[in-house]
Amino acid sequence: MHTKRFRLIFILLVIIAVIAAVVAWLGREQPVEVVVRKVDVGVVQETVANTRAGTIEACRRAGISPSIGGQISSLPVNEGDIVEQGQVLMELWNEDMRAQFGLARSEVKAATANANQVCVRAEVAKRESERQKKLQKKNLSSEEA
Repeated sequence: MHTKRFRLIFILLVIIAVIAAVVAWLGREQPVEVVVRKVDVGVVQETVANTRAGTIEACRRAGISPSIGGQISSLPVNEGDIVEQGQVLMELWNEDMRAQFGLARSEVKAATANANQVCVRAEVAKRESERQKKLQKKNLSSEEA
């Protein structure tokens, strides 16, 4: 008895699912027909004028959110301007950072010069040591030298 009842419920559920699928299929939005034509060069035969004022809004907007705060030193673009990828939109005041960068660059040059100076001194000391060893072998130099 239970198996017949479960079979009947199962068949009813399948029929309901099929009916729901058919209704959804028939009730779906029909796609818009589009006419595709090849672009051609020719004479303008007709123009269209807009008799009502309107506003065009961009499809995509982007917000500017710098990772650090600061004072704005220049805004080379205005609201509504068309911009290209990689174009500077805003510059922050950064004279202090530039000064720190210049100082760091100078310190690197000084450290490099000091390292070169130490290398030259080491080379001179090595040559002097070799010269003293040669002189000592010929007994032309004292042991202290």
